[in-house]
Amino acid sequence: MNDINKELPDMKGYLLSHFEQAMNEGWINIYYQPVVRSMTGMVCGAEALCRWIDPDYGMISPGDLIPVLEENGRIFDLDLYVMECVCRDFHTLIDKKAEQIIPVSINLSRRDFLHDDVVERIEKIASWYQVPRELINIEITESAFIQQSLLSSCITKFHALGYQVWMDDFGTAYSTLGALKDLDFDELKIDMSFLSTASKKARIILEDIVRMAKRIGIQTLAEGVETKEQYEFLRRIGCEKIQGFYFGRPMAGSVFDVFCHSHAMGLEPLSWKKYYDDIGRIDYQTDTTLCVVEDDGQSMRVVFINEAYENVLKKAGMKDLSAWFHIINTPDNLMHDFYRRFANEQLRKLPGVQTITFPSGNHYLQLSGYVAASYEDHDIYAMQIRYIDVDTKTEFQQNADYFENLYFICDDIAVYDLSSMTMYGVKSSLSDQPIGTGDKSISASQAVYDWIAGFVYPPDQDRAKAFLNLDTLSENVCRQISIRC
Repeated sequence: MNDINKELPDMKGYLLSHFEQAMNEGWINIYYQPVVRSMTGMVCGAEALCRWIDPDYGMISPGDLIPVLEENGRIFDLDLYVMECVCRDFHTLIDKKAEQIIPVSINLSRRDFLHDDVVERIEKIASWYQVPRELINIEITESAFIQQSLLSSCITKFHALGYQVWMDDFGTAYSTLGALKDLDFDELKIDMSFLSTASKKARIILEDIVRMAKRIGIQTLAEGVETKEQYEFLRRIGCEKIQGFYFGRPMAGSVFDVFCHSHAMGLEPLSWKKYYDDIGRIDYQTDTTLCVVEDDGQSMRVVFINEAYENVLKKAGMKDLSAWFHIINTPDNLMHDFYRRFANEQLRKLPGVQTITFPSGNHYLQLSGYVAASYEDHDIYAMQIRYIDVDTKTEFQQNADYFENLYFICDDIAVYDLSSMTMYGVKSSLSDQPIGTGDKSISASQAVYDWIAGFVYPPDQDRAKAFLNLDTLSENVCRQISIRC
């Protein structure tokens, strides 16, 4: 094969005169580049890219082809061709009842929107091949945003039909923020080629882009990622998806599955998309402690942990995170029972942030968290932790010693403050009993009434009322202690 750049002085003329032939005879091939979910390492999608492989001149660079087609009004034909090839591949996979099918994004040029029927033409192809719209993402390059009124109407139509619409090449044109303000995108594609993470300034810009996107409800994807350092930085700041040579170059669809599995990158099940999207909405750049934990109802695993959280664990004597979670996941272990009960009875059953405090030596640990994502039997918890020092010379330390002795023995612990007639639930075995409401004080008299009514065997309720009478509770407890002693 020869080099087209050397052999053809009139490359433009060659491309235009052979364009129809290239589409009809399959010289223009569709390659797929993997998109990886940063928090899981699974392949959650792909971008469809065209490659003209000429029988005489070999590979023709998209950088040579695309500008020629845009300048001469043929880019719309190419984009529709790509859409049809992608839908044809999807149709084949669906016919074969493939177990895993991931979404694919296709690119639309700014000139495509000069055609009044661009949405209708895309939809007609998807309908013909019976491709679910959730499998197609529409990427619109930022250079198209000069036609915002027209784009807004098209994006609305795409959304109504079930497509996601992404902003491609975010940040490469002056209109970026204006377009982001006025147009309803589902995802931003950040081009790493102009935001190299080699500089501190670039890192700050990337951090702010990701955080801003989360605040306005838009996902982020960084493309052009080539190194492990770039990937780890993007994962740490909460960029949801990664695309680039680090995970794989564009490749033919026939080898895509084999490549992913040979590189230990499983395909993300489509039914789990919302679950993993919800994980991405967590603010990973928080200044406080953060540990993201996945729970399948039997065991827990760490998805993400920041340095602040690790430092608290180390201060509390838990220096080996994997060993600690091995203990938590070992049945019939006191710590396993404790964490499983907190997860099952508070995190999973009660709305909002749940908190529990427990003693550990000369300090307390306060654990707070909420369910950030749920699907089937799986839950994702976003957790925070506080280390609370206890002065060994104070009366509070004596109480802490009592609690430590009781904490992993008793199923339920409550502190009654008879001076204020309040009760504080320290530990609860059930979320729906009065002391199961978490880290807050409640009315002692109401809690006693509710607990007796809901949790005491009816024939024993009168005895319970007599024992838990708040006017005589102290005497009743002391009497019981003296009898037992």
